[in-house]
Amino acid sequence: MAPKIVKIVNSCSECPNYGYLSGGRHECRLVGHMVLDNAVVAPFCPLADYPSQMIANMQTTILGLRKPLEYGFGLALLTHVAAKLKLNLRTNRSGIMIPFNKDCEVYLGLDYIRGIEVNPFEITFVGSRGSLFKLSPDADPPLLRERIDFAGNTWRHHQLH
Repeated sequence: MAPKIVKIVNSCSECPNYGYLSGGRHECRLVGHMVLDNAVVAPFCPLADYPSQMIANMQTTILGLRKPLEYGFGLALLTHVAAKLKLNLRTNRSGIMIPFNKDCEVYLGLDYIRGIEVNPFEITFVGSRGSLFKLSPDADPPLLRERIDFAGNTWRHHQLH
């Protein structure tokens, strides 16, 4: 099995495929080309570009985890849920898409939340489809329930992950 790149490479000097030849020359071992400036990524670099949307989503999630007080309770709440469900916040920090079944995702945004229970931790929200949902992100495995009848007596359960 070939080794995989596990970090973002910002210059040839950071890449494990960057190698020294003789006489102060360097090359990319993947393609056998000379590297003239190791402080940048060479234009012939064969590594796949890192998906920019994924980076943006991860940066939003990481920012919320590192500085939740600076970004308010709402972002801290959504960041906690995203981390528990192994999802990323949208770059506009307004919410997350939660997979409900193979054909459907449910949007959880701050303005959709109708209630929060503390023990056990459960969020009641109106989903993007207009249905009422209850999310238990700390359950093992996390649980998302959709209210089926108007009286609230019947719920469809969906375990996440």
